[in-house]
Amino acid sequence: MSVLSNVNNEGCVPAQRSDDRGALSKFWRVLRENGWAMVKINLLTLVFALPAIAWQFLVNFMSSADALLIPYSANIGIGVNIVTDAVSTGIEHAFKFDVFRWLVMIPLIMIAFIGLSGSFYTMKTLVRGEGEAKIRIFFRGIKKSWLWFLIVSLPISVLVSALAIAVCAFPVYTSVPVAIRVLAIVGVSLLLFAAVLFSVFMTTQAMTYDFKVGTVMKNTGLFSVALIHRSIVVLALCALPVVLAVLMSQLLAMLFVVFFMLIGISFIVLICTVYTQWAFDRYIEEPLRPKSQKKGKKYTRRSK
Repeated sequence: MSVLSNVNNEGCVPAQRSDDRGALSKFWRVLRENGWAMVKINLLTLVFALPAIAWQFLVNFMSSADALLIPYSANIGIGVNIVTDAVSTGIEHAFKFDVFRWLVMIPLIMIAFIGLSGSFYTMKTLVRGEGEAKIRIFFRGIKKSWLWFLIVSLPISVLVSALAIAVCAFPVYTSVPVAIRVLAIVGVSLLLFAAVLFSVFMTTQAMTYDFKVGTVMKNTGLFSVALIHRSIVVLALCALPVVLAVLMSQLLAMLFVVFFMLIGISFIVLICTVYTQWAFDRYIEEPLRPKSQKKGKKYTRRSK
């Protein structure tokens, strides 16, 4: 028997009433009362992302330096290698660097996910009113949840790298039909969306309840399918800041980067946490008391 309430073809049937307005009020309460704390959480999370950020800057420098070595004036001077199509050579070199960049990014993204475990745990504590956003809570979250986040980070990091490589390959492999190249990008994007959705429900559920692994996986599948429409909207809201940064002018994009470095990650984590906790409160079969108050029962809430 699943820990969720009855699930039929129409999706989940609420186990208890959980007003959408209550979720929004929690979101604004946490945002209003913990603004500076969210900045600290964001900066702590960025510490674990520093290897990935540094690597991106390093590869950009190496790629620029390599581009200067391509002999665009190929037939000028004695001893200079002849390049009949310097533009194509430059594109190929750039693509090789992109492939190298994103293959190395796989383990670096996984390291960044360890920081996300502390961020999600701290935000769960704030949303459920179980404590304050302190540094020790952040590292307690890493201690309790790092393995779950490391597990889900592998498929996500592989798919992120695959999507980036597919986008970079689009203008390079012009011999491949456009439809196939577009299909590859769309297919990887859909797989990435499914992996992120599954991972969000799985990790937040694992850090909130003392369920067995099989129960977590089963419930995650049910949540991911039954709440797919709401999840699309929520994840779109999470991706919206990044999309806006791409579409903004250079000055506005730089200002957005500063904002994102200060509170952007915490803001996205807060959206995901409020959404998943709303789902748990709405569809879990019964209100779960702390372990100390419910000995011998199968399902108990994870203590801090």
